[in-house]
Amino acid sequence: MFQHIGLLERLGLERRIEHIDDLNVIGWLYANGHEGDLDSIAEKLPKILTESQNMALRTALLSGMAEAVANSSEHAYSTKLEKCGDTKKNKWWLFARQVNDDIALVICDLGAGIPGTLETNWKEEVASYLKSRQGLKRRDHKLIELALTVGKTSTNKKNRGKGLKDIIKVVKEQKVGSLQIYSNQGVYSLEDSGKNPVSLDEKQSINGTIIQWKIPIEAFGFEDSERT
Repeated sequence: MFQHIGLLERLGLERRIEHIDDLNVIGWLYANGHEGDLDSIAEKLPKILTESQNMALRTALLSGMAEAVANSSEHAYSTKLEKCGDTKKNKWWLFARQVNDDIALVICDLGAGIPGTLETNWKEEVASYLKSRQGLKRRDHKLIELALTVGKTSTNKKNRGKGLKDIIKVVKEQKVGSLQIYSNQGVYSLEDSGKNPVSLDEKQSINGTIIQWKIPIEAFGFEDSERT
């Protein structure tokens, strides 16, 4: 897997296998980018994500992916890279795979995290939130929860700032799939639409963000012969 995703090369290590054919490895779509859009990997995305007959699910997934990618490019790295004088590492990573009867999709970056960018770009909302909860400590997972309710971004574009909310809406209303968000110390997990989400802070920060979705294939509305 490390060879497949290019990690060995980045570490300056030699290739270990001449031809990778293990299904547990080659089954993963792996892509990364520097730009704030999905155009560079559009042709690599599984057909099931881009041509789903379930329009609400299709729209939610693509808008969520686009939002995560755009956020990482626009401001996820701004503060951190300014400090170290490096502006060339604006990058996001995407992993996708069909696992049995589910589609697994992961997008991650090593930026300021949802709590950090929230406090930078939603100052009024964060101030109001903290004011209403005087005496409580600032927690990353609570800021992730807040990020799922706000509806604007630093770009001030109407179609931005709602990607994750679209995902949450589909999971809850259609009762399909699950969503996990890990950002800095915060964890937000919605495993079952009928239950309350798990929201907590871990002791250590991952210094970035990982957004993971798992969706049953049947929810996309494809017949067996159409799944690719």
